[in-house]
Amino acid sequence: MTPEAALDVVLKQHYVDEDGQPHRAGLVPAARQPPGRVPPEIRALLARGGGFTLGGSEVRWDGTLTGQILEGLFPSTAGLMEDGLGNGWSAEVDAATGAWGRVWFFCHDPPVVAFQAGSVAEFFLQVGKSFEKRGIETVPELHRVPDEAVPRLWESGGTGVPARTLPAAWDPALRAIGGNCAPGDLVCDLRKPSPGDGFAWGAGNGRIVARRPGPEAVFVVSRPDPGWLARVLGEWWRK
Repeated sequence: MTPEAALDVVLKQHYVDEDGQPHRAGLVPAARQPPGRVPPEIRALLARGGGFTLGGSEVRWDGTLTGQILEGLFPSTAGLMEDGLGNGWSAEVDAATGAWGRVWFFCHDPPVVAFQAGSVAEFFLQVGKSFEKRGIETVPELHRVPDEAVPRLWESGGTGVPARTLPAAWDPALRAIGGNCAPGDLVCDLRKPSPGDGFAWGAGNGRIVARRPGPEAVFVVSRPDPGWLARVLGEWWRK
């Protein structure tokens, strides 16, 4: 499904939230053009407007929202939506083609990146579904990632395996990465992620402790020595 087709689904839907309140999505005018090369599917969206609102949410594709940039990890992104707390959802942008790809949730407190959707179109549909009436125990995908996955990733360090296990991996790319890691490093292979997969990109003091060895979505989270107290508590990246 193209982003424009997903937009049409959201615009046509009559949403009723869990409190019984009706919601309809509406287009907002484009305020500017996204920087850099704009792919055809985004140009098609810009011909319709600059974003849409639904309930208290506002999704933009016109470059109004600054994409989240993490040096060495995500050098180019396009901002799509913010959570009002300094965090937000951004699409990864291919530096060579300008194509907008996967959508990630970038959190700064705690410093975590979590996979949200495989495409801009899928993200639009997730925003719409977050306003559908559902069972009391059901948390929509859009909320599950920041509310449930981010704390889990911060506690564990990421969706990955210890680097010391990689020399025996069948994947040549992972074996090569494992050979350039410290034994305690965590390797997060996010080439085929599920929503909520991700990693802790920084330590509690703002220091980046993750790196991306190549163009593929494989990340290495380093474990700096936090001191004896943090080792006892098992909270190495918070210090």
